[in-house]
Amino acid sequence: MIVAPWTLKPGEIAAPAPGAGPRNFAIAVLVLLGAAIVAAVFMARASTKAGRADRRGAWRLATFVGLLQLIAVLLVMGHVADLREIPLLGAALAWPAFCAVAVWTLYLALEPSIRRAWPSALISWNRVLEGRFRDVRVARDVLVGVAATGLMDALDPLTAGAMKSPPRGLVAGYWRAAFNLREMLAATINTVDQMLFVAFALVFFFCLIRMIVRRDWIATTVFAVLLGAITGGGSAFVSGNTALASVGVAVGLLFGGVTVGLLVRFGLMAVIAQTLTDALLGGVVTLSPSAWYSASSLFNLGAVMLITLWAGWTCLSVKAVPALATADASSVQVMRA
Repeated sequence: MIVAPWTLKPGEIAAPAPGAGPRNFAIAVLVLLGAAIVAAVFMARASTKAGRADRRGAWRLATFVGLLQLIAVLLVMGHVADLREIPLLGAALAWPAFCAVAVWTLYLALEPSIRRAWPSALISWNRVLEGRFRDVRVARDVLVGVAATGLMDALDPLTAGAMKSPPRGLVAGYWRAAFNLREMLAATINTVDQMLFVAFALVFFFCLIRMIVRRDWIATTVFAVLLGAITGGGSAFVSGNTALASVGVAVGLLFGGVTVGLLVRFGLMAVIAQTLTDALLGGVVTLSPSAWYSASSLFNLGAVMLITLWAGWTCLSVKAVPALATADASSVQVMRA
């Protein structure tokens, strides 16, 4: 709502205009994103020429992301029985094609560096690409990621009160998904794709820091501090509140430490599971089935429960658990080769 000065009642004061903080923050993010895309193109070209690129995994991941984005676009479009639907469908292919090409390029650029610096982080991820969804290593890493989400989300009441955060679910997309099944499914698909990108970015930057400092404990400390400052201090930087900044950085350091622990001990799949389940639980606004907006909340909560049940059942049902260490060691040797 726009409030003009002449519409104010006596004694009322108009809200101050937003400062330069949000604009500078957005500009910095866009510049970094553009630089990362340009660097990824050159890195992908160099990896392909050198024969280090995992083209098979890149094609599988790009196909998966492209198909998901195509389904999401078709779900949110309005469809009618008319020939004019054909050009609309053609235009709808542009965004999924762009996402598939971007993921293909980024994977060719990042995966060789991660594999060379830290092959153990990709063991369970490569098994997922091979279709081994019943693998005990994959299920274990997913279960650990979900447990980390539960640990961090249990602190939500404390962190929200300390940082004076608004209630969950104030994003417009949550409310659109609450009363529209197509919007809800499209939002879930977009969440999966976004969390894949976030997890890969985290692993890549951690490997980059490891290659620069050449000490694991230094890399772990530096990455945890940087991640905590970015995640916890971003909103505080935008607001310009010093007290909020200190609390935000402290909370961010805690979350950064948990994320780094997942990265170092369990690898990429644990981080993917943690970021995905945390994003799904972020859309849980209510647990009351009688609320008209409960559909998306119950759907997201049910998705997290299904992921947890699958991972737990797989860990309990597989009998080859003692051979896990031997299989992991051989996988690392193959990946290094």
